[in-house]
Amino acid sequence: MKQTATIPFKEILINEEKNCRDVMATRNFLDLVNSISTNGLQMPVIVRPIKPDDFGHKYELVAGFRRCRATQHLGIDSIWAIIDDKIISDEDFVTTNLIENLNRVDLSISEQAKAVSYYVKQGYSLPVIASIIAQPLSWVEVRSKFLQLPADVREVIQEFKLSNNQVNNLYRLRSKTDEMYELVRQYKSTKQKAGLFEKDLHLLRKLQKKERTVKGLTEKKHIVNKEEVLGLAIDLDEQLGLNIGSFCLFYVAGEMSLYDLHNRIKDLVPEYRIPDDIDLTINLDK
Repeated sequence: MKQTATIPFKEILINEEKNCRDVMATRNFLDLVNSISTNGLQMPVIVRPIKPDDFGHKYELVAGFRRCRATQHLGIDSIWAIIDDKIISDEDFVTTNLIENLNRVDLSISEQAKAVSYYVKQGYSLPVIASIIAQPLSWVEVRSKFLQLPADVREVIQEFKLSNNQVNNLYRLRSKTDEMYELVRQYKSTKQKAGLFEKDLHLLRKLQKKERTVKGLTEKKHIVNKEEVLGLAIDLDEQLGLNIGSFCLFYVAGEMSLYDLHNRIKDLVPEYRIPDDIDLTINLDK
């Protein structure tokens, strides 16, 4: 049976070790604090009844650890909660915690694997785990493989958000250390280039937006102070060598055609997908 109530924090046992979520980044935490301060708590936390202990705890927090911390940070001494008396075993606890978090936000692969590891330690097979947490078997298999990789490799996977296929490839090479770390280096390099590409595109969009708001621009949409942009492009090129940022600036300054821009980006980032409406078989800008 479930019911809702406003429960004093002094009656709630909060065991962070049971939470599948990692520590929240300060900026995100403050955003959550501001949201609760402005709009109130939009979703109740989940607790389960427990036998009262010597500290006066009558409930244990199951899901909503971050919301609890943010509410306490505001100096509020109670919180809106769903009391679920069907959460009895630790397995029920972990399952509810994981599924509630999966439904609310994108957990990191490390956080997902932390929950999967609980079931693995309890002796559950991967197909059974998939059934319990309502996820595809392939999803569970990747998290299980992630746990078997070296810590530094797991850090790269998490930081650069490598795909399931990339995790599988690294797992297959786990016994061939040199090859595995070479593949890690390649994946990391590709992701870094892609990250720079996204930043450069953001800069390009900002510059183009500025161009459109200035009166008297020509059809070529060159910015008013072409020399300034061209100087910046040359500085970037001299200090960093070939990079997408300088290419985009050369293009905006009118010193590089759209044809050349896409080809240069493709040379640096092989994964870059050239827009379908760009015909690279003929250089139409010349």
